[in-house]
Parts: sequence; structure tokens; C-alpha cells
Amino acid sequence: MSEDKQYTMEEVSKHDKVDDLWMVINQKVYDVTSFVNDHPGGGDYLIQNAGKEATNEFLDVGHSQKAVDMLKDYYIGVCTDSKPLQNPLSSNPIPISTESPVIKSTESSSNNNNNEDKNKDVTTTIALVGGIVVAVASIAFFTFAKIKK
Repeated sequence: MSEDKQYTMEEVSKHDKVDDLWMVINQKVYDVTSFVNDHPGGGDYLIQNAGKEATNEFLDVGHSQKAVDMLKDYYIGVCTDSKPLQNPLSSNPIPISTESPVIKSTESSSNNNNNEDKNKDVTTTIALVGGIVVAVASIAFFTFAKIKK
């Protein structure tokens, strides 16, 4: 296996524009410039994290396994001075793998099932709360729009 290209956060920080967009996730550098217009959540989320360490932001969204798997398509190297961040859903730091640029779990398989259930519960709760907020905001918007007429 060839050695991965190495970058510093200073180098990554220079790639902070919509037409030149890099970010660090799990101490790995990704050039997501070509993905900005295709990002399902909108390009703004990528642009807000351009040139930055974005592991927590990536994890907070609750990306699907497909999204995690897609990271390998944009992987360009490792960040030598990025610190491993704490996974908010685990007491373990986010694992660092030299073999693959995707985030993997380091927990045992028996604990992994329990954590997967917890992660699904948290993701479901976040999705439900988000849906309720959108629904309430929509009702309020249309209610006030009718009052102004």
C-alpha cells in the first residue's frame, strides 16, 4: 500500500471556497469540491466547514452508512496535526484507521449492537424533533401570511 499524502491544517485551511473545498473528517483530508452541488443537505453545510476540522459536524448530522462509504471517493490524504475528536455518542475517541478512509467502530461486536440501537434511537429522536420544528414553523408562517392579507 502506498503512503498517503500528508497535509497540515494550515494547508487544508487554504481550501475554503466553493470551487476549492477541502475538509478534515477523522484526521483524513477530503476534497469535496465536486460534491458541493450534489450534497443532499445542500452545499451550504459543506461550505460552512470548508478548510476546517469537521468530524463532529459530520457525526452530528447522523450520516447514513452510504454517506460514510462515499467518503473514500473524496479522500486525498491524512491531516498530520488534526487531533482525534471525541465521538459524542461514545466514550471512545473516533477510531483512526490507516487502511481505510472511512470511520469504523472499535467496540466489540456485543457492545456494537447496543450502541447501534442507541445511535438509531438518537437519530430517530433528532429526526422527529426536526420534523416537529419544521411543521410548527410552517404552520406559523402560513398562519401569519394569511393574517397579513
